[in-house]
Amino acid sequence: MSAWSRRNVARGGVALVGALIAPLLLLAPGGDPGAAETRPAALQGTWYPREPASLIRQVDDLLGEAGGPASSDHRVRAILVPHAAYRWSGETAAAAYRLLRGRSFERVLLLGPSHRVAVAGASLPTEIAFETPLGTVPIDGEAVARLRSEPLFRGSPEAHGLEHAVEVQLPFLQRALAPGWRLLPVLVGGLETAEVETLANHLRPLVGDATLVVVSGDFTHYGETFDYLPFPADDQAAERLRELDLGLFRELASGNAAGLEEYGRRTGITACALAPARVLAQLMPPDAEVERVGYRLSGELTGDYRHSVSYLSAVVRWGGRGDGKGRSGEGSSANGAGKTERPSEAGLAYLQALAASAVEGAAAPDEAVKARLARLLEDAPAELRDPYGVFVTLLDGGELRGCVGTIKATRPLHEAVVDVATVAALHDNRFPPVRREEVSRLTVQVSVLSAPRPLGSWRDLELGRHGVVLAKNGRSAVFLPEVAREQGWGREETLSHLAVKAGLAADAWREGAQLSVFTSRRYPREAAQ
Repeated sequence: MSAWSRRNVARGGVALVGALIAPLLLLAPGGDPGAAETRPAALQGTWYPREPASLIRQVDDLLGEAGGPASSDHRVRAILVPHAAYRWSGETAAAAYRLLRGRSFERVLLLGPSHRVAVAGASLPTEIAFETPLGTVPIDGEAVARLRSEPLFRGSPEAHGLEHAVEVQLPFLQRALAPGWRLLPVLVGGLETAEVETLANHLRPLVGDATLVVVSGDFTHYGETFDYLPFPADDQAAERLRELDLGLFRELASGNAAGLEEYGRRTGITACALAPARVLAQLMPPDAEVERVGYRLSGELTGDYRHSVSYLSAVVRWGGRGDGKGRSGEGSSANGAGKTERPSEAGLAYLQALAASAVEGAAAPDEAVKARLARLLEDAPAELRDPYGVFVTLLDGGELRGCVGTIKATRPLHEAVVDVATVAALHDNRFPPVRREEVSRLTVQVSVLSAPRPLGSWRDLELGRHGVVLAKNGRSAVFLPEVAREQGWGREETLSHLAVKAGLAADAWREGAQLSVFTSRRYPREAAQ
């Protein structure tokens, strides 16, 4: 790897644009971008069509042709999308934008790299709007003023006048989202590890239910043009590029900002998505779900892997469905991703009553119990009707009497609680079915789970906070977060016991096993002490 590559990767920098990138963009005559009220469109006619009708047709065609569901997904809170000319990366980007069609947001926080102007820290624009052939996009001036007072936002505002990472996303946003949003574009430069966290902390108060986060960035820039040839441009290049790209993506999917930085340092990967992705990883809540929805190599399109850029798109889900418009924040959290306050304490108490009635109905069925359970199901609050993973634990005098649950969020929570409580009472094969005379002395605990996410390293397992799932060779097992704490186990001991529980050798977790973690909220709380 060249000295240039080492220097820029170490600082979270980006590769200079090459043959697939348009020629150097020039400012309009007399155009100091820091002084202009509106930043003019610089890519029209080259990266995307100049005529509004043609641009609308191209973007709408891309949104319609991209793979995946045609309807919007109201749990998508952030996306990662490439930023080459539309003929190269438009289809890949559209796979993410397609899931946002019709959504309403007040703000779009757009994180991108600075390709042409060196940025120290992060850069904010001075303009009040950005222009595209589809109209002007207003800047969130209040947010810009708030951030500009922070020392880390010391980057040159001139960087925005030449930067394609922001502009190329705007027509997609204009066509996919409902009108009414404002843009907060932040160009991320070379940041030390602590600065990434600081930058994310400054942005976090702005990342509410009314904000969509967009990370604009490409993955590997491969070939002599980019001074990056970690392997030969032979018939194995495509597969090796895929391995390289997906290794970086896995670090993002695990929410591991430090892992992203280390991966960049270790591989020298020339991915301009790396710097803004490190910030996204810090912004994501612990239980965010990251899904790759598009991937393509420019070498696939040209047939020439001697010069190839990797385009990857992904969506990040957290929070609830809200009002279907991304504004209210009142929706419950499907599979508990991110909003750990959902369900509420009252909702958890309701679930515990449901579970207790289900256990009683299973062990001592009579019409009164059935009627009570039916009323509880019918009257369940709205916050309990989204899918979650859930476990029900039965204790008799503090001793385990049954524990059954589901990690996957496949059924409405209130129904899932009744199902697993019934199975815990009658069909946990470690114990005989619960008898009528036992019901009155049982403690019934309900644990509502967040969505599992891949664990980057077993060393990242947080005992007492993380539940953990181990899967290998078709076998799997799970421990709830409290198991390790109650048993007094360390990380390695916990994983060894988990492997044995899965029917594997005690050291099977060390190689080839898939580890995922989740968090849970448990009711009643006293039972978890």
